[in-house]
Amino acid sequence: MKKMIIGLSCSCSLLALAYAAPAAALDDQQTVTEIVVTANKREERLQDVPASVTAVGADQLARQNITSTDDLVRAVPGLGVAPVPSGGMAVRGIGTRTFSRSAEGSVGIVVDNVALGNAVNPQSPVQLFDVSRVEVLAGPQGTLFGKNTSAGVLNITTKSPVLGVFEGAGHADIGTRNSRVLQGVVNLPLGDDAALRVSGHLDQLPQVYENVFKGRRNDNDAKGVRTRLRWEPSADLSINLIADYDKSRQRDSTWAISNSTPGSFLTQQLAKCGIVASHTNNRACLDGPADSTFESYGASAQVDYDLGGYTLSSITANRWLITRNQADSDSVQVNLLNSNFGGGRITNFSQEFRLVSPAGQMFEYVAGLYYFRSGQTSNNTQQGAVLQALLPTGRTLGQVSITNVEAKSYAAFAQGTLHLGDAFRLIAGGRLNREEISADTDRFLAPGALAPFGSILPVAGSVSDNDFSYRLGAQYDLTPDVMGYLTYSRGYKGPAVNDGAASQNVPLIVRPEIPKQIEAGIKSDLLEHRLALNLAVFHTQVSDFQAQFFDPASMQFIYGNAPELTTKGVEITLFGRPIDGLSLNGGLAYTDATYGEGFFTVCGPNQTAAQGCVGGRQSAVGRRLSATPRWKMTFSGEYVHAWENGYEGYVQLDGVYSSSVVFTQFPDAEATTGAHLVLGGRVGVRSPEGRYGLAIYARNLTDEQVPGFITTNPLGVQLGDPASHIQFLGPDYRRVVGVSLDARF
Repeated sequence: MKKMIIGLSCSCSLLALAYAAPAAALDDQQTVTEIVVTANKREERLQDVPASVTAVGADQLARQNITSTDDLVRAVPGLGVAPVPSGGMAVRGIGTRTFSRSAEGSVGIVVDNVALGNAVNPQSPVQLFDVSRVEVLAGPQGTLFGKNTSAGVLNITTKSPVLGVFEGAGHADIGTRNSRVLQGVVNLPLGDDAALRVSGHLDQLPQVYENVFKGRRNDNDAKGVRTRLRWEPSADLSINLIADYDKSRQRDSTWAISNSTPGSFLTQQLAKCGIVASHTNNRACLDGPADSTFESYGASAQVDYDLGGYTLSSITANRWLITRNQADSDSVQVNLLNSNFGGGRITNFSQEFRLVSPAGQMFEYVAGLYYFRSGQTSNNTQQGAVLQALLPTGRTLGQVSITNVEAKSYAAFAQGTLHLGDAFRLIAGGRLNREEISADTDRFLAPGALAPFGSILPVAGSVSDNDFSYRLGAQYDLTPDVMGYLTYSRGYKGPAVNDGAASQNVPLIVRPEIPKQIEAGIKSDLLEHRLALNLAVFHTQVSDFQAQFFDPASMQFIYGNAPELTTKGVEITLFGRPIDGLSLNGGLAYTDATYGEGFFTVCGPNQTAAQGCVGGRQSAVGRRLSATPRWKMTFSGEYVHAWENGYEGYVQLDGVYSSSVVFTQFPDAEATTGAHLVLGGRVGVRSPEGRYGLAIYARNLTDEQVPGFITTNPLGVQLGDPASHIQFLGPDYRRVVGVSLDARF
């Protein structure tokens, strides 16, 4: 807390100093770029939005090699990502990590005004190519964005076709560890009132794992294409049609053993492959298949009509996600669980009608209706000689599960701003939701298996719920360049059916998650608009937090509700051009996120009753939320020097600092990473008007080997080592150096 107070004092001092300091006159090209966002579903200056919003533009995405939503953690300090099958995104520590099919994330992803919902797989993040900007909205956003935004929203806007212009561009990153990024785009005019834009990408993430048994490294590639058609048949009517397709494939990408007990069966099996468990281990010994593919595609139509200054919009979309998973999940060259495979299909339809009032009026508002329908089916087979010592030779245990989920959502929403004079504004909005969900899971013995792993009882349930989310607030212009605001928000994350329940002791219905947040902030333009500095302070209390629970009856983790959790802290963002040629983006987040009463988790390895372990579980009250650092800082800077011949040389540096992170819900030194700083950089040259570019870049410049996630080994008991851990590695786990090429026409 002392560090937090010092940090706030320094920030306030900087604000005061900047307001008092005179500055020389600047020309327009030297001022802070006017960043326009749609956080309130209308175009506004970022500095006029009364909320904590981090905007990452196209230039910053390119500068920091940000090619997917997972990479945004390098630009947004309050954002977290867990690179695990049950993972997902988190904002201010709040996120959803579960295998439940009917559950949705706490952080919504919206692309070109279409909510993706559950049609996003944590192992296959959304690719960011030909993107205009990404807005990360922190805190409950249910009023305007809906049910699966209880922690925040990623609002992604791709580049729109340009009327009357023929142009194209290409970009290539070729790096070590067999990594590459290839992107291309072409803009084609179709007469005076229409244009077509086609963009695509072909990526190969850096290889970080090695499968010693098969003598090869992992492959993680993605490819995709997007087509956008813009047609403006009249001054009042605009039509945007978008279709996209993306496919990713991951081979030999599972996990690595980070620690094991000397002399255990697991340690002996690893030694046969020449592997020593450690936090720098990236090697596995998989004799079974490890190959997964993810296909995501969809189409949308947005029609906007100008009604005398009012804009009426219709947004219709269909999305599909198809997954196929094969994984050898035992970590060794013995068939304990070689078969862990499945697949699924998700189909989503959404329709939104929206009316936006003209800007500049005494009362501005946005109102609309929303409908969402989702259907999915999935199957999973797990089979192997898990209890090898107790099974007849050649026999296995195994089971098959098939899950079907249907969900519908209806909503009406509105939000308005009342201008009381030139400097003071009041904000009020609400959203009425209706949710309907049904799910069923059938389980049966796997072909050839002697017995199942656990319960094969069927599960079936349904739930419906009505909710009203709202947002209230006020904002005041302290000076022409400084705005302060105060808001109170009640968010909503819909209920779910616990389709993975393995015993009758587990609640079948997962209750809705309700966050309530108060946030105060200041947004300021400094140094005669050379620099922007924003500050937000927040306190969020979540009731019935949806989380993984430990079920003593089945000895499995299932989906359920924790009575409460609290997250509070401070966020500071800074961006601009303080001197000629220098561009800066930075952020600092302090997050104090803890579990409340009634949340129980599995005991740690060798934990005793005196240490709070009773019946295989312990209370997590007061524990920090997993994978949430107290302090995190991001920064990015680029300095450009122009020569008289029109060429430009530039140097860029970026970095992410994180304090220590605990990945479990109980104290566990083996599932903890210490404070660390990961740096990246780029040095290059551009031809006149940016027609061509050449650069050398580096990611993880100092080769900091920091795991993305660590957890206890799910097969630890069967491997004779219940204290062992596994770690998941992200693409920045090892240093990558490469060359970038750019061309425009």
